[in-house]
Amino acid sequence: GSQGSLVLSRDERWLLAVNAGSNEISVFRVRPDGLELTDKVQSGGAFPVSLTLFHDLVYVLNAGGAPNITGFSLSHRGELTPLAHSSRALGNGGFAQVGFDPRGETLVVTDKANNNILVFDVGRRGLPGVHPVASPSNGQVPFAFIFDRRGHLLVTEAASNAVSSYEILSNGFLRVISPSVANGQTATCWIAANERGEVFTTSPGTSAISAYRLFGRKGRIALIDGTAGIGIRPLDLAITGNGRFLYTLDPGNGTVQMFEIQRHGRLVDLGTVDGGFSIFAQGIAAR
Repeated sequence: GSQGSLVLSRDERWLLAVNAGSNEISVFRVRPDGLELTDKVQSGGAFPVSLTLFHDLVYVLNAGGAPNITGFSLSHRGELTPLAHSSRALGNGGFAQVGFDPRGETLVVTDKANNNILVFDVGRRGLPGVHPVASPSNGQVPFAFIFDRRGHLLVTEAASNAVSSYEILSNGFLRVISPSVANGQTATCWIAANERGEVFTTSPGTSAISAYRLFGRKGRIALIDGTAGIGIRPLDLAITGNGRFLYTLDPGNGTVQMFEIQRHGRLVDLGTVDGGFSIFAQGIAAR
């Protein structure tokens, strides 16, 4: 139950993956004909579930054992080196995602067990503050999140079946902008957006993909369509770099479902591709 288990670098050269069962992180070089493994390292904790990447700085969320976030530097050869003194304990909780803000100045972690959103300030050496600032989630079970270009934070709420948007204040606390904009679905967990401000969430409890509109200047969001698309059991989702196509991972039938994104968040179903993966599959990235 996490977002960010597969992360593609901004320049699309590297794909990073968590290996939760062996407490490792893998790095792959993206080639025209496939992937090439370049490194595999210990994650610095137990049960890694989420990754985030800003330039050559990588952080992983280890959700098992004594939960923590741990940093690494990524070399031009696709090799990871642990960042000294970067691990930060998270305490008891159920953690779902770690992510950088667009400037790489902040790390955010969602705690779905305690309904908190944690914010770490990131210093010039890439090290987080010793302790995070915890703000209560506006809705219940904060799960996945994204940032818009201005740094507004959009968080899904798996129990409220909604999305809330926030401003991160200078002291690390959150100010609610749009509180718990509900979509009428069940188990709203994963979230993605394109540059046009069209935001999509998946709700596997009702097999629905919901469409929102982001008003980026102020960070407000509004629901466009609670059932913009229907899948089998859509979990994680990804949008291509040009913002035209959306893909969802459907472990229920082992497929990837494809949609064309039209104006105003309308989705056109383009069918499925058989991935041959099991019901336990998790994570998707697109370029």
